[in-house]
Amino acid sequence: MDRQQLIRDLRQLHAEKLGIIFQYLNHHYLGVGADSNGYEENSSFTFIADESSNQVVNRFREAALEAMVQADRIAQRIDDLGGEPQNDIAPIMTAEILPEMVHYNLARELELLERCQTISAKAEVAGDPQTQELVEEIALTKEQRAEWLESTLTTTQLG
Repeated sequence: MDRQQLIRDLRQLHAEKLGIIFQYLNHHYLGVGADSNGYEENSSFTFIADESSNQVVNRFREAALEAMVQADRIAQRIDDLGGEPQNDIAPIMTAEILPEMVHYNLARELELLERCQTISAKAEVAGDPQTQELVEEIALTKEQRAEWLESTLTTTQLG
């Protein structure tokens, strides 16, 4: 494993983090906008406001903000390795109903978790403990977020 491969892997992770930032923010703002009228009939987004739904869309915003910090740390690590962070953004998955949003966000979190685990293993082989530690910290947040999203689907009426 060479440094250039780690940089490529981190660039891909960075693009995915940027994509999930926009995905979470999109889902948050759709939910908040729909909630402002209880039931938004003139929107393609269908949302019935209740306390658990409000908590979910607010957590989407929190997830986006956390992803911003992580994306910044990844970009800094790319720079530290002698690479240049790119501004590519992975595609976002849009949804029209809250359960779809939760499913899409869960899918993205699980993809990111897998990518972090792969990069961690590569960083270990390459003898790069800084990259390994960074992606392991991010992987932990991905596990926690995935658990929350799974729980949200099973403990609310969203599933």
